[in-house]
Amino acid sequence: MTGTIGVTRLADGAGVHAVAPGDPLVMLEGAPDGARAAWSAPGGFAFVGPAYEGPGWWLTASGTGAAVTALVDAAVTECGSEVRGLTVPRGVPIGRWTVSDDVNEWDLMLTDAAPPPQPQEARIARLTDLAQIEEFLDRVSPTHSKHADDTDVRVWAGIVGDGELLAAGALALRPSGAAYLASIATAPQARGRGYGAAVTAHLTRTAFADGAAQCILGHYHPNESARRIYARLGYRTTHQCTSVDLKH
Repeated sequence: MTGTIGVTRLADGAGVHAVAPGDPLVMLEGAPDGARAAWSAPGGFAFVGPAYEGPGWWLTASGTGAAVTALVDAAVTECGSEVRGLTVPRGVPIGRWTVSDDVNEWDLMLTDAAPPPQPQEARIARLTDLAQIEEFLDRVSPTHSKHADDTDVRVWAGIVGDGELLAAGALALRPSGAAYLASIATAPQARGRGYGAAVTAHLTRTAFADGAAQCILGHYHPNESARRIYARLGYRTTHQCTSVDLKH
């Protein structure tokens, strides 16, 4: 046991599945065996899994504020510089840890069913020009999380008009095997036409056709217009998060 709140180091990383069965954060951030290391406490859990972007390990904690604080303290003490950064529930004070100034707030959403067809979905095409995809995302959505040549991307899809890419998005697989959508973006001149909803619906339907039981996505907060689109397509918010790099 560690700390006054009673943090328990789980025997192995797979234990996170027992304390948080089916949790979307574990699906997003966990490895096939659950995690490199995991901890539990009354009111929360934490685990170290593969970083979402780039090499290394990432610490993810979920639960009440007091539980998360104790869990992160225990994990950082044990893992030290092995951990690149951390994700905690939005609102948990992060000042007690040595973190960078680049703080990202985002929401995790999940759906259990394919959405209804969208009016612009007939225009969706599979995208194969990786240079075009990367140039589009760099220009339209500079903070995009997936790159055109990322090996975990199964499908790029989008809408092209007069040879110009107008909307795009990716369906990828996390190390846990979970299907998730990323880097959904629409060109400024094409917004308000339903293209983002069409791309999201198509990729979600593709995930379920390929056998996924659920599909997850994350979007930066605040982004109320995106949240409304995803909610209309059947996605619900499961976690409100803050992510930040650790300084060692």
